[in-house]
Amino acid sequence: MKSFTLMFLAASAFLFSGCVSFDYTGRSFAPHDDDAVIAWHTGKNPVPAGKYRVIGKGELKYKAGSLDGYDVEERLIEEARKRGADAVLLEKNVSTRVSSYETDNAPDPAESEVRVSRSGVDAKGEKFEINSFDDPVKLRGTTNLRTECTVYAVFYKKSADVQKFIESCEVRVADGMEPEK
Repeated sequence: MKSFTLMFLAASAFLFSGCVSFDYTGRSFAPHDDDAVIAWHTGKNPVPAGKYRVIGKGELKYKAGSLDGYDVEERLIEEARKRGADAVLLEKNVSTRVSSYETDNAPDPAESEVRVSRSGVDAKGEKFEINSFDDPVKLRGTTNLRTECTVYAVFYKKSADVQKFIESCEVRVADGMEPEK
């Protein structure tokens, strides 16, 4: 039973990993606990000057509609905890059309009153109808777009913690030269 549960969790993680991906470039520190408070910053709530130092940048990619704003915030804060960051700045969000697909969009007569348009043909010569909301509806097929969203974020560590880290690092000297005293 235990192995079945582990296989189910692994399969679930695999299925959902295709929808969302995260790439991080930068330095990582000791991870924070799950209850650690991570500061969330946006353009309306900028990062205070001098309080933090940049430790890395991340890109969160997902299919439009698979995450909402709260999910994005929670995912970036989770990534910040993993990397020992104390703050996250949502830099920008970009939506990109990646493909299109066809669907059968023939109107359901039971849902709305459909009347044939005056011309009955659009500029491409395809027949269409006007629904009860005065919107043109193609009789067969319509093109929908698939959109991918990319959220760019900057990860920060408190300046004092970064300074302590720098001071604790050994100074390496290149080419066997002795450091000046």
